[in-house]
Amino acid sequence: MNDLEKSERAFYDDLLETMRQTGEIGDVFPRMVAYNVPAYVLGVFWPEEKRRLIDSGEFPAFCIAETGWKGRIENISSRLSTEEGNVLRFEKSYVMECDTMYIVANTDSGLALCRVPRNNSTQTWTSRQEPSVVFKSSDGKVTRDHFVVKGLLTLAANQFLPLSRRQYTVAGITIPRREISGIALLSLALLEHHGISVEEMNSRRSALLEKRSEGLDKDSVTIATEIFRFFQKKAEGIHLHPFWERAAGMYRTA
Repeated sequence: MNDLEKSERAFYDDLLETMRQTGEIGDVFPRMVAYNVPAYVLGVFWPEEKRRLIDSGEFPAFCIAETGWKGRIENISSRLSTEEGNVLRFEKSYVMECDTMYIVANTDSGLALCRVPRNNSTQTWTSRQEPSVVFKSSDGKVTRDHFVVKGLLTLAANQFLPLSRRQYTVAGITIPRREISGIALLSLALLEHHGISVEEMNSRRSALLEKRSEGLDKDSVTIATEIFRFFQKKAEGIHLHPFWERAAGMYRTA
């Protein structure tokens, strides 16, 4: 079964077991991001496109961050102009290596979620050259780097979905909660890989998994932060991928 078809519990049961076995963030993090963000957004707003994505087997990336956007949708400069025949001009600052980008762009009337296949001849992909966002699988077969991507292209009518800013706000609140909770769950599985007991966090882990299935709220962020603080204490002395230091910043601002 494709990851994107799995329930929250089934997906995380599989993901956490992989982390316990290999201890390699590159085996699990790209999968989790694809599940947490583009699959979630498509499921909420564009279910027929999610079905197309699943059937295609393409690896997706959700692309919203831009230089200077500061996490605010009104600061996005990428733009889809319907008056020009659906011309999309974009520059996104953190794009995971992928087959298909789902780009959030401004329009004259609100926002658009745009499906853009990777095309090296019409797009500029520049690696960020940051070790914290380069992920290699334990078997060495897959590497997922992050890029700054620029592009200019014309979209077909079935390649974008208009959204209001108000519509997107709901997803915009939920996405960070999905990211924060997912990373916290991975952190416990990594400790288990190294033979470190996480028994005192078992009830918190169960509660967080339940909230992922039923709906993430403010309390889920509190639980995830508690778990990650536990991880930081227990992981002292373990050689960690630089991703984990980057991830710590998410909990400082949560």
